[in-house]
Amino acid sequence: MTEDKPCGWSEIVQQQVQRLLDSASFDASERNRKFLQFVVAETLAGHADHIKAYTIATTAFGRGPDFDPQQDAIVRIEAGRLRRALEHYYLSVGTKDSVRITIPIGSYVPAFETIAAGTTVNAPASVGAGAAIAKTSARNPAILVKDFEAEGDQSMFPNVTRGFTRQIVVGLTRFSGLTVYGPEIAAQETSIKDTLQLARHTEADFVLTGGTILSDSHFGTEVMLLDARTGRCIWAQSFDRAVPPGDLMTARSEVAALVAGTLAQPYGIIFAFLAAQMETGCPDQSTTTGFMLRFYRYWRSYDSSLLGTVISDLERVVRDNPMNAEALAGLSLACSNSVRFGPNSRGEAAAVLLRAQELARRSIQCRPQSSRGFFALSVTRWFLGDVNGCLEALRTALDLNPNDTETMAELGMRYANRADWQNAVPLLQEAYQRNPALSGTFRVGFALWHYVEGRYAEAHAEALRIDAPQVVYGIVLEAASAARLGLTQQARAAVERILQLHPNYPAQIVEDLSFRNVDAQLANKVLDGLVAAGFPAVATPRGRAQRRFNAHLAANDGAE
Repeated sequence: MTEDKPCGWSEIVQQQVQRLLDSASFDASERNRKFLQFVVAETLAGHADHIKAYTIATTAFGRGPDFDPQQDAIVRIEAGRLRRALEHYYLSVGTKDSVRITIPIGSYVPAFETIAAGTTVNAPASVGAGAAIAKTSARNPAILVKDFEAEGDQSMFPNVTRGFTRQIVVGLTRFSGLTVYGPEIAAQETSIKDTLQLARHTEADFVLTGGTILSDSHFGTEVMLLDARTGRCIWAQSFDRAVPPGDLMTARSEVAALVAGTLAQPYGIIFAFLAAQMETGCPDQSTTTGFMLRFYRYWRSYDSSLLGTVISDLERVVRDNPMNAEALAGLSLACSNSVRFGPNSRGEAAAVLLRAQELARRSIQCRPQSSRGFFALSVTRWFLGDVNGCLEALRTALDLNPNDTETMAELGMRYANRADWQNAVPLLQEAYQRNPALSGTFRVGFALWHYVEGRYAEAHAEALRIDAPQVVYGIVLEAASAARLGLTQQARAAVERILQLHPNYPAQIVEDLSFRNVDAQLANKVLDGLVAAGFPAVATPRGRAQRRFNAHLAANDGAE
């Protein structure tokens, strides 16, 4: 008679999976059964770090290699259904099972628990690092768009509201940091209560709902954004556009673009709500959403005290989720800023910018229809001295997402640095008109324009609105314009602030402006104003620094 060998942990978990699959009370589709088997097998094999939406879709669901988890929410939706099936099983026939399998929210890695004598014991660490504790969550904020209601008599245009809803969905999907669920998954839900319940099941954070109003001369909408968790209305607004004769579609498109941009741009309604919530611990600051919110908080003001943490955060996200296009773009931008505002030597700067360029290209490869990768690429090209390449990348980014006011303002700012006011000013004006909450750093472009045109009072007013106290360029314009206005005391105080930030800046300013591709005549006019403000005279030969930098760049690029 032989003695049975005790089962190891993996065997116990596998037996529990089979018990689930054999049970009539485990109400899961064939797809979700494959989902469960795949993630459990990978975790038991110690490959929890391989469990991503992409691998689940391509391995368990049979999707092709071109599957994009940020465009297609199938894995996230099925994960919600699998969680509910597991929950129902353990609340019914599985109450006495010795092993409980769950899929924690925010991860696709299963957690295993043994239940004995009223005690819960987590799976042993040998099962895999992700078995009981998930790695960095790759979860983006998610929004469910409910079909908008047609208010009043729209019988002459029966599909105008349905098309409007579709345009909003398309506009929202252009922002890479947001997961969007279209109204088709809520097709059978008629009430807000039912829609909120569906949103929670699919793990959506927000529900967008509203109605359209059509008259002979105007197309409008009233929009509400609801917190899916509580049902609370966190934002509501009306939008309206005049209808050109015989061109209702243009007005409808403009309104849809306004709604999508107002909600989803980096400093829009969703960002502001999540940033406020993060202060209370929700979302968790250690999630991808928390990391990206901290990045945008940094990007708004360029506060150097935040940069090291932001880079560390995004390095972690990219390590754990190497196909996260938004995080790759964010890390590229943060690396570029370590050169823009850091003490790097030119050789170090070249190496950092080349890495930032590679990160931007990876972001584009992961999500070629997102503007953020091209935005990041434009910054690296600018500081690598490729002005035309920068402008081309920004124009591509704006073509991909015309609703992104930050891209619009960035392109305007680059034209302003080249003293191309015909292109710069309309872009900057439209960006701030669409999004008054846009970062004040782009007002440097307005300040330069007014200064060059001799409107020193307007230049000074714009300089005072630039909310980046650790960056010298707004202070430089404040000093120069104050000097031209005869505000001697204010001009000298601004110069003192420049020297406190960068004591060696008088010896570096010409090289710095050359490195930033500022038009030579524009730079000379600003320098003249600075000297009038009491700034020490500068005489470094212009262009020498850029030639040295280009030499470092060529040496590094050739080694690639």
